[in-house]
Amino acid sequence: YTPRIIKKERILNLFNKSEKIAIKKFKEFVADDSQERLDRIYAAEKLEDNEAIELIKDATKINDLKLIKKFPKEKKKKVIKDILKINNISASQISRILDIEKNFKAKLN
Repeated sequence: YTPRIIKKERILNLFNKSEKIAIKKFKEFVADDSQERLDRIYAAEKLEDNEAIELIKDATKINDLKLIKKFPKEKKKKVIKDILKINNISASQISRILDIEKNFKAKLN
């Protein structure tokens, strides 16, 4: 476990705000081979904007997220596609956080 790679609290918060409950759910998640159940446990909670911002910053290594909308078209598309892969972050949150159009997904193809 290297704190710079992933923060334990961040992962546990995906399962529950209570550390004790989160650890129990995490153990169930790791032991369960039912994909539907895994998806339900993993995606159970929507992230607050501040949590989503931190995940996006960690994933993209970009500190000023408002700069993304000024990137060249192809670079911006790649970064946004990477952000969309982050679980529990909605398209409307991405739009709000990055200050981009709400229909941005239609323009990614």
